[in-house]
Parts: sequence; structure tokens; C-alpha cells
Amino acid sequence: MRFVSYAHFFAVIVYLCMMLFVLVRNPRSALNRSCAAALFCFAVWGGAMALLHSRLLTWSEADFVQRFGAIGWLFFPVFFLRFSALLAGFRQLASSRWLWSGLLLMATGFTVYFFIHPFVQITEMRSFGWGEYWRRCAGTSLYIAYYLLLTSIGFLLVFLKRHQPLSPYHSRVSWVMLIGGGATFLSGTLSNVVMDWMGIFSIPPLGDVFVMMWAIGMVYAIYRYRFMDMTPAIAAETLLSNMEDMVFLLDLQGRIVFVNRAVLVLSDYDREALEQESAELLFPGQGIVKRCQGQLFSRVALHDIDMTLQKKEAQITLPISMTISVVPGAGFICVCREITFRKQRQLALEQSLVDMERSISPRIELLRQMNEQLKEDAQKDKSRIFHHLRNLFSAISGFAELIIIRFGKDNDKLKEYAEMIVTMTQKAGELTAGQPYPADFSATDGATNAVKMMPGPTFEKEPTDSSLSAPVSTKNKNDA
Repeated sequence: MRFVSYAHFFAVIVYLCMMLFVLVRNPRSALNRSCAAALFCFAVWGGAMALLHSRLLTWSEADFVQRFGAIGWLFFPVFFLRFSALLAGFRQLASSRWLWSGLLLMATGFTVYFFIHPFVQITEMRSFGWGEYWRRCAGTSLYIAYYLLLTSIGFLLVFLKRHQPLSPYHSRVSWVMLIGGGATFLSGTLSNVVMDWMGIFSIPPLGDVFVMMWAIGMVYAIYRYRFMDMTPAIAAETLLSNMEDMVFLLDLQGRIVFVNRAVLVLSDYDREALEQESAELLFPGQGIVKRCQGQLFSRVALHDIDMTLQKKEAQITLPISMTISVVPGAGFICVCREITFRKQRQLALEQSLVDMERSISPRIELLRQMNEQLKEDAQKDKSRIFHHLRNLFSAISGFAELIIIRFGKDNDKLKEYAEMIVTMTQKAGELTAGQPYPADFSATDGATNAVKMMPGPTFEKEPTDSSLSAPVSTKNKNDA
């Protein structure tokens, strides 16, 4: 049964190629390094099984190879758990140095114990090569518990995060991990442990070969979904998938090529139900395809287009604001933002403005009436004040004229001051009246009134215009 040995060798080659492939993809990634470490453990385990089943070793050589190969199946649960934690996105758990140092120390303890007191022993040469026997001891029980606990936790972490994708294809990779890994690990456990305990020795242990199927599944995930690969295209796709805004990629015919997670959450559709469907499915009767195709020649982005998203349940719609950009020769990128809250705030603001206008309109009218009344009263007060000021200026001007008449001939200095008083009072009168000095203004009347108010000797009779104007020069008369 040399094909059993060949199967183990083939599994070793697959593990090593897979390990190199993963490391070349991104050697700095913790996820890639953890995957490579687990694959290396499987390769060590498979290499030992290939030699044991080759029928070329003596008992002592087989015993040494079996102990060396135990390093692979003693350490792989630790690396598998870390790989699962990183795959599921539990970064804090995966970066705990104390946890992983403790688990590696535990695996090292199992290895040392196994080299001193092996709980799997080489028994006899069988049809497929050297056979193994699991001893009924504490070491066996502890290892089985350790192996089942760590692998079960790894699968549980991936299962918990299967519906919270970290990238566009994370959910599919998680299912490959759960289905492929679960089936192969279960088959390996049955082949290498359970059948031995049941006393079935005619079937060779092929646990490492079964696990190779999981490795092939991971290779498929790498090529099909670009898993564990970092390129600008994948980074951009991951960024689009995790945006809070809705993102649609449409082809030139308006069919949906890609939608991000926000679209699936808000529309309640599955990704498969939307891909290759017309965008009219989500925006019925709004002409979104015509809008997009209308931008092919202008290549100018349309911003802040108010539209309505139709959810899977026909009676539910969401108001959105859309921006459409053209990808020349490829299609369109539509970025949408839900504006339900903004619409609610806008309606509330408009209603508040209406209510405020209704409440303050009577007060505004009252203030307007009060303002008109104040203007009217102020105009009356202004006219009254200006009237009194003009009378006062007339009296001052008349008094100055009287000084010129009585004392101007003998005192030139006094006459000059009096003429200045007359000029200034006339200008002040024009300012208070808002117009040239009134035509009916008479300096004689002002002088007469001023004389009446003066103490001391007075005229026996009121002076006439001719008597007052005779001594006054032509210039003074014009000023008067």
C-alpha cells in the first residue's frame, strides 16, 4: 500500500507550496504568518507520516520520526486558533502576548512530555507501514482536550463573525473555512484517534491528508476571492464595502455590478438579488438609468440629487441624496446618503418658521403702528422745537441789528462783532428750518422785540423800517 505513503508526500508538497505562496503574498501580515505556521505544522506532521508508512524504517528510526512528527500536531492547534482569530477580526484577542505566550508554552510542555513519555507509541509493522497506538493515560486525555478546545474556539470565532464581513468576500471565505475545515478536521480526528480507540487498525491514519483538503479550499479562496492579498484594487473595494454611505457600481446599461454592505442593510435585499439587476429595481419610476446615461458625453458629476430608495418591502421608502459620477467606458458610480433625519429636521424647521411667523405677526404689526405714531409725534416735536429756535434766533439777530444801528457808527469793532452775530444767527435759522431763512422774516420786528426786552432807556415809539435802515450800509441791509 505504497499509495498511502505517496498521499502523505503529496500532502507535504501541497503544504509547503501553500506556505510559500502565502508568505510571498504578504510576509508582513500577521494573518499570513499564522496561516504559514499552521501549514508548516501540517507539513512536519505529514512528512513524518510519509516516512512511517514507507516501510523503509526500522523500529528505532520509526520511533524517532514519530516523536519528531509529533511537533506538528502538538503545535498546530495554537497557530490555527490565532489564524481563526485574525480571520474573524478579533484583533485584540490575536494581539494578546500573554495569551499566545501561554499557549505556546503549553504546546512546548506537551512536546517535552511526549519526548519523555510518548502517549502515542509505535506498535508493529502493518500492511500500510508502521502502526501507532494511543496510550490510555493522562497525557492523551489532556492533549485531546487541548486539541478539541482550541480548534473548536477557532471555528466558533469564525462562525460568530460570518455575517459581519470585514471585506466584500469575507463571508464566503468564512463559509469555506467552516465547512471545509470542519469536515476535514472531523475526518482527521476520526481517522487518527477514534478508529484507534475502537481497535480498527486495518485503515491507515490519514488525518494530515484530510486536512490537505482544507488547505486546497484556502488556495481556492485566495485565488477566487483574493483572500490574504493586498492590492490597491482590493483596498479600494474593501473601503467601498465598509463605507457608511450606500455605493452602487452600474454598467453602461444601468445594471448593478456591485453594491456595498450599506445598500444591503438599508434595502433588505441580498447581494445576489441585486447584482445584474437594473437600478430601476431600487429607484422605480425615477429615471436613474436615463440620468446616468445622460452624463456619458458631458462626464460631469451630478451632485445632491434627491431620490427615493425602494426597500424590499414595497410600502417602505427612504429619502436619499445621490451623487452620480461617470467612469469612462465602464459605467457609473452612485454614492447615496440617507437623508431621512435631514428631511425630518427640515420639515420641523419649516413648521417652526411658520409657527413663529404666526405668533409674531400681530406683534410686528403693533410695533409698526407704534413706530408710525412715534414718527408722527417726533415730527410734531421737531416742528415745535424748530419754531421756538427760529424765534430765538430772530430775537438775537434783531438785537445785533439794534447794536449796529445805535453804536455801529462810533465803534467799528462792536459793529464787526454785531454783523458776525447777525450772519451766524441767519445760518443757524436756515439749518433749523431746513430751508433758506423765511421770506417773511423781518429784522425790524426782531429788533423791536429785542429793544422791548432790554433794560434802560427805550424808544418813545416803535422804530420804522426807514428809520432803522437809514444808517445801515448796503451790505448790512442785504444781510438783514
